[in-house]
Amino acid sequence: MQPKPHTTRKLRYQNILFFIACVCNAIPLLLVQYFPTVDGPAHMYNAHLLQDLIGGNEWVKTFHQLNPALVPNWSATVLLIMLRSILPVFIVEKIMVAIYVTGFPLAFQNLLRAIKPGSNPPWLIIPFTYTFMLFMGFYNFNLGIIIFCFAMGFWIRKYETPKPIHFAGLFLYGGILYFSHIFVFAAYVSCVGVYSISSLKNKDSLKKHLIRIVS
Repeated sequence: MQPKPHTTRKLRYQNILFFIACVCNAIPLLLVQYFPTVDGPAHMYNAHLLQDLIGGNEWVKTFHQLNPALVPNWSATVLLIMLRSILPVFIVEKIMVAIYVTGFPLAFQNLLRAIKPGSNPPWLIIPFTYTFMLFMGFYNFNLGIIIFCFAMGFWIRKYETPKPIHFAGLFLYGGILYFSHIFVFAAYVSCVGVYSISSLKNKDSLKKHLIRIVS
């Protein structure tokens, strides 16, 4: 059933207003030169050290070396390194915070629309973006939450008609989440598993999904 034109127009206007509200949510960052977080400076310092290691700073190499193990908590560091190469430190930190306070409501809306298509924007999520985890400076966790919402929205939309490319996307999201934050990655694996298993109500449903995947 196609939505009525006036309903579609109303939803479009709501989406525009919601996007503007998400952008305006970052205005407090413009009122201060430095946004205070607990771990934010440590992340900046780690990014600085990695830049020096990659750049061949011999003095830094006498004290530090790159860890070749594929451990989590890399996403924010990589993003910080890229931003630090072109922008001042205090602006880079504001961008990291702005990514969360604008991106999380939009990601949550994406997940909500996957669960209930055509639903109204989640206006009440905006006041809850300046959280304890944000002020603690847990950049990797905050990035992981955004990616988690997009990843679950993706899987919920594609689950009914799965194709090999969709599973590739599922694993790609999983890889990004692993390198963001291990707890968010664990939540993602658990939610995908529980949702998939609970949706397979009978053997016919399982057989139908297997046929779609193979074809």
